Amino acid sequence: MGKLTSAHLGKVTTYLLIFLFFMGIPLSPSGWSEDWQMSFNVSVPDPNADGGLLINRLEAGGLSTGTDLFDNESDVAALLAGPVQSAFTHEGETTYPGGLQLLWRDIRADGVPKTWKVKVASQQSSSPITLAWTTPPSIPSDTCHLGVVSLQDQTTGQWIDLNAASSYSYSSNGTVSSPEIRFFTLTVSSIPQNAPAIPTGLVSRSGSFNHSFFHPILLLWKGNSETDLAGYNVWRSLSSGSGYVRLTRVPTVRNQYVDMRVAQGPVYHYVITAVGKNGCESGFSKETMARAGRPTPR
Repeated sequence: MGKLTSAHLGKVTTYLLIFLFFMGIPLSPSGWSEDWQMSFNVSVPDPNADGGLLINRLEAGGLSTGTDLFDNESDVAALLAGPVQSAFTHEGETTYPGGLQLLWRDIRADGVPKTWKVKVASQQSSSPITLAWTTPPSIPSDTCHLGVVSLQDQTTGQWIDLNAASSYSYSSNGTVSSPEIRFFTLTVSSIPQNAPAIPTGLVSRSGSFNHSFFHPILLLWKGNSETDLAGYNVWRSLSSGSGYVRLTRVPTVRNQYVDMRVAQGPVYHYVITAVGKNGCESGFSKETMARAGRPTPR
């Protein structure tokens, strides 16, 4: 990527827009489910950007091979390695495609630290330096882990939960001749969440109501004892032990379910899962099977 001069970009405040993609595994009680994004804004411009120095950069995986790519106060640095896809926005730029510089990295890379260093240089002392950010109401991660993003001021050692606050300020003693350098560490971590117990006692009953097109299958099971239970998901397959498709759009709070979308002939195989209010889902229950309009196979 070539170097852009101040003629290409307006002198704007630094914006670092970070996209971390948690890839999902569909139709399973586990696996990364969604992506999320956050914006990270440093209020102070890079005093040495015109010199192409490594100031106010975000480092992926602790590498220090990034450089200032834009000679203006809108500081941008390259992330040459690490588990992050990053996009740096320039609100005053219209000629650069999309106003963005994109560098793709994979958050799922094993063995790569999910920690990034932010280096902030300031030559002003008249007003506080503010780091501000926006995050989603909750950070989606896999269904049995809670994603947490934290920022640590390396000078004071203070940790800031980015979900609990929206900005952090500190006083600077920097001058034009001697900018103050301060490092921050941005960390993404996950906290395991407790899953409900696997439901037990699943049985099936089939019946006929004298209409060839209406042969429902009734499922019954024992209720779980958790007080923070959101409900149960019902899964069905035409094969035993695999290929389950979820029937419930949202967890049902009852410990029974009537499957009316069945046809005569096939044998249907069912399992259920319990879902906690934290979104964590149990494993599959033991399987039961039934054929619509005929006695349940024994």
